[in-house]
Amino acid sequence: MKWQLATNLRFEDLQVGQAVTHSVKISDALIEAYAELTGDHHPLHTDKNYAGVHGFKDRIAHGALITSLSSKIIGMDLPGEGTILLNQSSEYLKPVFPGDCLAFRATITHLKKSLRLVTVGIEVENQVSDIVSLQEFSIKIREPLS
Repeated sequence: MKWQLATNLRFEDLQVGQAVTHSVKISDALIEAYAELTGDHHPLHTDKNYAGVHGFKDRIAHGALITSLSSKIIGMDLPGEGTILLNQSSEYLKPVFPGDCLAFRATITHLKKSLRLVTVGIEVENQVSDIVSLQEFSIKIREPLS
């Protein structure tokens, strides 16, 4: 696997409205790997028949999996290397199924210069333009070492 180097944006490089996007296809393997990693094998996530009986067309991806996919943006892209995550919140508006293609759009919504704090809002949309999740991350940018 080839690793991407993180961007190294300084606090001074950031501005409200600055945005990046990232896309991920949700696969059966990704949901299974997340279940293994977390130990959350709830049948809504692991059993298509169970999910169907409970009103879903297929098993659904874990909400926390969707939020965790935002970590790539925060830690690698916006702001990147200097990031210290302080807080996060997520709202799940629609289920996400295997085969869904999700577009993550992260936008800086607030900067507090005196404390080097950044608020990033992330909107997650599926392939039919439904917003499936809204997220907000509070981040501190580390002081440069030199």
